[in-house]
Amino acid sequence: MDQMAGDRLRLFQNLAAHAALTRAKMGLSLSDAARLFGIEQNIIEKIERREDCDLPIKVLLRLAQGLGLTDVGLPREKPNGSV
Repeated sequence: MDQMAGDRLRLFQNLAAHAALTRAKMGLSLSDAARLFGIEQNIIEKIERREDCDLPIKVLLRLAQGLGLTDVGLPREKPNGSV
């Protein structure tokens, strides 16, 4: 597996694990998220069900960033002293 494919797989796995909870915390419905990020609702549903899709890494990255996740699809650490 080349580096790009490995990066995409890691991003997808992390996004699949964190997208639904993060989206819910933001108060975004599936349809709202789809409109906001320009991705079909069924694609977001597939990601949240951990069903791989053919989205390029750039689109997965845009979704992760839009949800406030890191560039590898993980939640950001809270600053020291925050609750």
